[in-house]
Amino acid sequence: MSEPIPPYPSGGQPPPYPPPPPYYYQRPPERRSRWWIPVVIIGGVLGLFIVGIVVVFMVIGSAVGSSFENEPVKVKTQSVLYLKASGMLEEIERTSGFSLFSSSPVPVNLMNTLTAIRRAKDDGNIVGVYFEGGLNAGFAKSAELRDALVDFKKSGKFIYAFLETGDESSYYLASVADSIFMPTEGLLEMNGYAVVAPFFKDALNKIGIDFYVQQFEEYKSAGESFSRTGFSEPARRELESILAQRYTVLTESIAQSRGLNVEMIRSAMNRGVYTADTLLALDFIDGIKSHMEAKEWIREKVNVHSKKDSVEKLRLVSLKEYINSSTFASSDKVDEDKQIAIVFGSGNIVSGKTANSAFGSENQIASESFIGELRKARDNEKVKAIILRIDSPGGSVIASDAIWSEIREARKVKPVYASMSDVAASGGYYMAMACDTIIAHPQTITGSIGVILMIPNLTGALDKLGISVDTIKTSESAAFLNPMLPFSATEKAKLYSLSEKIYHRFVARVAESRGKTFEQTREVAKGRVWTGKEAKDVGLVDVLGGLQESINIAKKRIGVSPDTKVAIRIYPEPRNPVDVFFSMFDDDDEDASLSSSVQKTLQPGIEQMPMWNLVPAPMKSQVRYMLQLNEMAMQERTLMALPNLIEAR
Repeated sequence: MSEPIPPYPSGGQPPPYPPPPPYYYQRPPERRSRWWIPVVIIGGVLGLFIVGIVVVFMVIGSAVGSSFENEPVKVKTQSVLYLKASGMLEEIERTSGFSLFSSSPVPVNLMNTLTAIRRAKDDGNIVGVYFEGGLNAGFAKSAELRDALVDFKKSGKFIYAFLETGDESSYYLASVADSIFMPTEGLLEMNGYAVVAPFFKDALNKIGIDFYVQQFEEYKSAGESFSRTGFSEPARRELESILAQRYTVLTESIAQSRGLNVEMIRSAMNRGVYTADTLLALDFIDGIKSHMEAKEWIREKVNVHSKKDSVEKLRLVSLKEYINSSTFASSDKVDEDKQIAIVFGSGNIVSGKTANSAFGSENQIASESFIGELRKARDNEKVKAIILRIDSPGGSVIASDAIWSEIREARKVKPVYASMSDVAASGGYYMAMACDTIIAHPQTITGSIGVILMIPNLTGALDKLGISVDTIKTSESAAFLNPMLPFSATEKAKLYSLSEKIYHRFVARVAESRGKTFEQTREVAKGRVWTGKEAKDVGLVDVLGGLQESINIAKKRIGVSPDTKVAIRIYPEPRNPVDVFFSMFDDDDEDASLSSSVQKTLQPGIEQMPMWNLVPAPMKSQVRYMLQLNEMAMQERTLMALPNLIEAR
């Protein structure tokens, strides 16, 4: 039985049920439309976009206006030329599209720096030079800059230097100064030069990879990193000779400038890295001062030596300001009808045209672009002589040969000189040997007249992984040197024959250009890398000297006296930042050289990895260079390039 319903709690009757709803539908109250909200949002976005475009073009317009309206800087009396030599010292600056929006100084090239120091020597408003910072440049560029500073001191004006930290390269330049200062916590790495190279043979053997290396001849040794566990004797002799020469130049230059004993300097370098107080005790520096204290000390010296009113604040004129000064521009007039053209070629030699990007032209010698600039210089009737300024480890054989042919054509019209910078090896030397005269700095790296082939064999790795390989082919040589098959003696002999012909053609052309027999040339070829001084001794170059010496030789050829200033025409001509900026939006890269893809691949790839910042600087440059060689090798099977970068640190 079901339980009875309990009584209502209050004891009374429950309330009546609510009445039923009406039969008609009762509409809810209408909501007001808010159609204006998305309209306001869309309008706001469009407005912000339009404002942004206007701001961008205002900035561009301002930059354009300033680029055309900038008046030359006026150098006041008792000014000091400020050389803050930090960053990479380029042969020629690369204009960036972002320079329109950046307040950072435009890179100053080697030629402008040398010219500025030479002009400041005779400038009555410049009382001295203040050198600060380190320098990222090859030894030849550093030596040219140091020679210019030594010559500056002949004017009787002072040079003072301040170093927070540094190494042999920065101290090599600072040692010219009358006084060198460092802060209390300054640190200087003065421990000599070394070449440290990894060898991968044992590591590759563990995973079953074997590299077959064919080199012409014993000094073409870069392949040894994959086929040996250490330097071969020829490679060791080659590198020891380069290091010994640079070490001698460094220590003797410091000894001469600082009045120190060479043996004492070498003994100090054997002990290593030094703090400021130890450097002061060794007479490597002249005082311990902060940055501000050093500047105040220089200001007081300016006032002491000046016969005019004293200055309350040190007047520093940066290199960029001085190059754009009215004093710099108002040099003696020159004969515009007798010009000397300098065609700059820096970087790897590649086929095609120079690839431009937002970050400026890539560091390369693109054959079509370089030939175009050479023809401009050749066809300019006011240009009476051409200097090719070469700073290249080489690259594509096809591109190098095309440039070589064009240089020979230019020689039929006017004299062409090669001026070697830090490096002009392999393809870089191939370019130089087509010129009338080769001028190399004593510290230039040149030569490397040889051929090397490296082919990996993966049969061991496939065996370790249990992978079998089968072959179907139409002819006996269809699988020639396939890395998945063992290399036969016949294939190795064929490879030797092919590479030997390339090497013989290279040597034969060098012999022709240098007026030697094949065997005489082969004795100094063999893939060996020489310094400029050594190359002069063995007959691979004609004259020792830097860029200024090259200009002096060209002046003599065209009948201009050494003391007469001559108009210098630069190729390629500097690009306007506005043009570079708008070229950023041009997607037409059909004619760009193949190495442009290196930047697209390398920068967002390897260099964005967190561990990349931990990689030592010398290894970074080697990795970049090897990737560039690999990129070129994918397009052109034969390269004429320095196999690895020689960086003595």
